[in-house]
Amino acid sequence: MKVSCILNFNGDIHVGGVNLGNVVNFNPSHDAARERYKGDDFSDSDVTEADFEDDDEEDKRNKKKASGITKLFLPHKRNIPKELKGEKAQQILKSLYEYGILDENFQPVNLSGYQKGYLAYKLSIKLHITKLWKVFSQLWDMNPAVLRTRYNEAISMPSMGEFGDKINKYIG
Repeated sequence: MKVSCILNFNGDIHVGGVNLGNVVNFNPSHDAARERYKGDDFSDSDVTEADFEDDDEEDKRNKKKASGITKLFLPHKRNIPKELKGEKAQQILKSLYEYGILDENFQPVNLSGYQKGYLAYKLSIKLHITKLWKVFSQLWDMNPAVLRTRYNEAISMPSMGEFGDKINKYIG
């Protein structure tokens, strides 16, 4: 026996054709949730054996809907700009990953906007990248003007000297 289960975009969950309501923010420890579901008795609902029958056509539609929803929440690998695909760039990015400055997709890990701007600038010097704000804003999904502004603000910050020393070890 198959039971279809659908979570739609509104957060409502449907099991066997019965709408169980919004469960996206459901937490049984909340008083409101406890009150809402405390006296519910589903024995008098309109669910019948027909709701649990194997329906290939409905299964196909549900799988199609579910695959569309699932794709929204899957992590994806960023497209690496061509300026960062060279051997030297890949070696530096992997080094920054091994140290924990970047993650496996070369995204900054717990770096402030100032540190991102500073890192982008330092990498661009080492790799001779001329359109640095475009390249790194594309990689890190940031606005290039914001990245440039954060760098301009970062160069006057005393803490950037320490951060610069830290990343210079891995940039080379």
